[in-house]
Amino acid sequence: MNCRSGQHYTVTRGNTARWWEEPNDYGPIVSLDCAFCDFKVLTRHTRKPRTSKSGLGRYNRMRAAMVKHLHQEHRDELG
Repeated sequence: MNCRSGQHYTVTRGNTARWWEEPNDYGPIVSLDCAFCDFKVLTRHTRKPRTSKSGLGRYNRMRAAMVKHLHQEHRDELG
């Protein structure tokens, strides 16, 4: 079973545009949201690994929590 971003969960990013510019989605990751229910994995509740300098380690932990949720709660929809 593959869990795909945009299909099974969405990545919510912060807006980095100023108030007079059009909104964009290029900012830091705020949360991962389940496409089937209201489950969210928030960045501020996920701890960062000691060796991660780029933020990829935190995203990997967030994604692991989302995949665990999807496999436990929505196994039939993933199939």
